[in-house]
Amino acid sequence: MLLWNKSESLKNGSIETFKSVVDGDKLLVHFEKVSTVEIDQVMWIQRNHQGGTIGVVHQFPLTLGYTVIYHTSQGLELPAVVGLLSKEFVTGLVYIAMSRVRLADMLLVRGFNMRQVIPADPEAITQCNWNTGDCDHALRCCRRKATGDEFF
Repeated sequence: MLLWNKSESLKNGSIETFKSVVDGDKLLVHFEKVSTVEIDQVMWIQRNHQGGTIGVVHQFPLTLGYTVIYHTSQGLELPAVVGLLSKEFVTGLVYIAMSRVRLADMLLVRGFNMRQVIPADPEAITQCNWNTGDCDHALRCCRRKATGDEFF
């Protein structure tokens, strides 16, 4: 997964497949929706408040994409999601994680705790009830369904 914006079509969170090392200092990676590109190492400099250098890191701006935090997943469309929800503590993060998956069959939830669910604002429910277009109906919210433990 790309860790920073490289271009208009290659952004932070873009998923790629590693292909090979090129010339010993570049990586050849394939981005499904773009093409195969070379990725160079980048240098990050950490500075103190006075502008002095604290440290320097040279690395490829990539990380393994088999696990990401909720915030990294924002804006992505993922082929499959396993949500580990046992320690959810911020309103909306469960939604962010679960809404990234393309098909409901590819969503697995682990550690769900009903006590962590924060009731939605009534206005948000009204907005969600409007038809917003075609989608996988299995991914629609639980509106008009019981929300007891047996449902979840």
